[in-house]
Amino acid sequence: MRRMLWQVSYALLLMLCSIVGEARAQEITPRCPAPSTTILLNMMRHTPGAVIRELRGDEATVAIGIFNLLPPVGDERGDRFYIALLPGAPLAHLLVASHGCIENGAVVDIHTAAVIENAAKKVGAGISL
Repeated sequence: MRRMLWQVSYALLLMLCSIVGEARAQEITPRCPAPSTTILLNMMRHTPGAVIRELRGDEATVAIGIFNLLPPVGDERGDRFYIALLPGAPLAHLLVASHGCIENGAVVDIHTAAVIENAAKKVGAGISL
């Protein structure tokens, strides 16, 4: 009887600890659900020959501004802009990142990606649009 009481109390304590642990785990949210380095490395591993261009500073600001004008119109903010493409493919991936996390992305045709990159490079070079 004494041994059974000890086992039951141990089981109740274990159950209580697991409930409290589960409740605390639900309160914790991940700081960065999509780290940009992980996403970009996966793209490069799974798509041999992929080219990823990174835009920073003023170039990224211009590229994100143009990205926000694409349908559906958005209001993304970020400090990096990535253009991922496979040479010869008709589509490109546009990614907006902020503080190392991918905030948003879109798949567009290669010509739209080229226009965004060229506009951003012109502003980065000091040429007004």
